[in-house]
Amino acid sequence: LDLRLACRQLGMNLPRRLGFGQFTEKYSGRNQYAGTTVRAYYYVRDYEAGIASDKVPPERFRNPAFAQAFAYLMGQAAAVDLVVGRAATETGESLFDSFHEVLKCGPDGLPKELVVTDHAGSFVKYREDFEELVPAYARVVLRREKFVDDFASFAKTYVLAFERKLTEIQTAYRSRRTAFDDLFLHRPYDEAGSGAFRWSCILRRLDACNPQAVAEMLKKAIQS
Repeated sequence: LDLRLACRQLGMNLPRRLGFGQFTEKYSGRNQYAGTTVRAYYYVRDYEAGIASDKVPPERFRNPAFAQAFAYLMGQAAAVDLVVGRAATETGESLFDSFHEVLKCGPDGLPKELVVTDHAGSFVKYREDFEELVPAYARVVLRREKFVDDFASFAKTYVLAFERKLTEIQTAYRSRRTAFDDLFLHRPYDEAGSGAFRWSCILRRLDACNPQAVAEMLKKAIQS
């Protein structure tokens, strides 16, 4: 729940409602814990109607309007994903554009919103420089290059949206610095990797970055 709060604070578009519950059962194994009451916790969210970004049929990108809308929404989401340092805990690989991002389309069939259905992996990459993390986000456009008629425009829109969103997040932090810095003041602060410590690292990295320079890194990663 702390991670969810942190991601929302930084602009990640997560499902609006999340339910929490628990149930108990008796452990019946053949060891010293036999008969112990075990508690299991779970979360329930609303179903998000739409299509996962990585499941969009290739032929949809032949429509320039669809391709441009997709690129802009994905570029915005990529910036947030980068800021929160989202990656697989075991491998360290980027999780972006891998079935968690759900596109919602309007009556005209064009993407109008992107919802991140699961913020798992957030704050895994909290020490690395953006320069190290940015190249992975080039894959979003590169994997669709052969499906887009005007790839240069597609990539440009993606990078532009990325830069604007990163600038927006940084501006929001700098304008309400205390609100961000004190968000987890009540939580344990441990340099071994507690949530509060990771939060401080994330904010420090965000504050120190140059959004234009980071966007240029992304542009070069796409062109290389």
